[in-house]
Amino acid sequence: INSGVWEQPSEIEIVNEFSLGNSNTEIKVEPPDVLDEVFDNSTSKFPIINADTPLPTFSDMIYDHLQENNVSAVWGTFVDECAKYYFGKYPNIQNSSEYQAIGRKMYETYPAIGYVGKEPWSFFCKSLSQKIRHMKWKLKRKKLGLTTRRPIKAKEGVNSLKFHSYKPKVDRRYTPSKLYKALLRELSIGWYNDTILETRIYDILKATHKG
Repeated sequence: INSGVWEQPSEIEIVNEFSLGNSNTEIKVEPPDVLDEVFDNSTSKFPIINADTPLPTFSDMIYDHLQENNVSAVWGTFVDECAKYYFGKYPNIQNSSEYQAIGRKMYETYPAIGYVGKEPWSFFCKSLSQKIRHMKWKLKRKKLGLTTRRPIKAKEGVNSLKFHSYKPKVDRRYTPSKLYKALLRELSIGWYNDTILETRIYDILKATHKG
C-alpha cells in the first residue's frame, strides 16, 4: 500500500544518483598504512618477558664480581650489560611485571644484586628501567635526526697550569705584623726568665730589625 509518505533514499541510492553521470566511476579504496600495521603488530613480534626468560651472559669481569658478592664496585657496567641484552632482544620492554620478572630471577641466581628496599631486587629493577629508558630516548633522537649535546672537554694543559700556578694557602698566624709581635714576646719572656740562647737573641733582633 502506497501511503504517500516520502521515504529517505539510502546512501547507496544517493551515490548512484549523483555519480556525475559516469556509471563506470569507481571509488578508490586506500590500502592500510604499512607503518600503522607495523605499529599495531609490534607487540606481537617480540615475546613478553617472564620467569622463563633467560638471563644475559655476562663478561668475565661482571661474572667474577657477582660470584664474589662485590657487584657494587662495577654496578654501572653491570646494569649496562643487562640493558643492552634485554633492550636488544625485547625492545618493547616497558611493563613493571617484566622488570619484576627479570629482577626476581636475577636475584635468585645472583643474590649479590640485593639491596635494602621493598624487594631485594627493587633497586636493580629501577636502575635497569632508567638505563633502558635512556637508551630508548637516545634512539628516538637519532631517528629524528637530533644530536645529543657533547660534554664540554677541558682544554689541554689546564690541569697542569693549575698545578704549577698553585699557591699555598697563607697561614694568617705568620703574617709579618703578627710574627714581629711574637718574636718580641719570645725575646722579652726569654730575657726575663734567662732561658733564651744568645744566638736566638741575635736572630730575633735581626728579624725584628728588618720588620
